[in-house]
Amino acid sequence: MGGMPPCLFSMKIHVSSTCRLRKSACFGLLTLILLIVSCAGSSFRNGVFSNKEVSYQIGPLSSDWQQQKAKGINLVFQHANGKGMLVVHSRCSKEIDEKLENLINDLFLEVNHDEEISREFLTIDGANALRMHHRIVQKIARTETDTVVLKKGKCAFWLQLVASPDVFSQLQSVFVRFLKEFSQRKGGADE
Repeated sequence: MGGMPPCLFSMKIHVSSTCRLRKSACFGLLTLILLIVSCAGSSFRNGVFSNKEVSYQIGPLSSDWQQQKAKGINLVFQHANGKGMLVVHSRCSKEIDEKLENLINDLFLEVNHDEEISREFLTIDGANALRMHHRIVQKIARTETDTVVLKKGKCAFWLQLVASPDVFSQLQSVFVRFLKEFSQRKGGADE
């Protein structure tokens, strides 16, 4: 599994149905079923996530984004429309794979019916990063993802937008602002 974080390595992507209360119209939405390994002992205050390994700041989100609990993932935010999620995770270890391609490709190993739309290298917080846009088609739903992985020192970071195609472009602009504000801070929760 290369440098994939143990908290994501059991990730399964699964289609579920969600209904809007106002219109009683159901739509399929790709949701992440994140299994196993809890990353306990963490905090998130004023846009800063900290645990015993790492501390980082993310860009501000509007009140349309609500933080969700997800075992084994640093941060998950769901959009109020129910059609989009932002996921942020980190792992620090000497065994982290050096290649950004391996770190990002591991996320999509178990995803069938995906199409890579774009791939680009960029710099985030002074580190090289790889960004990929995927379209995932399942029987019930179509979903798009914008995923960024970067490595700083002994830590790897995964930042991802998962959204329904009808709102993807709108939410992607939020994700871009979110990425620009990302920065690793010194120390973890213990310091």
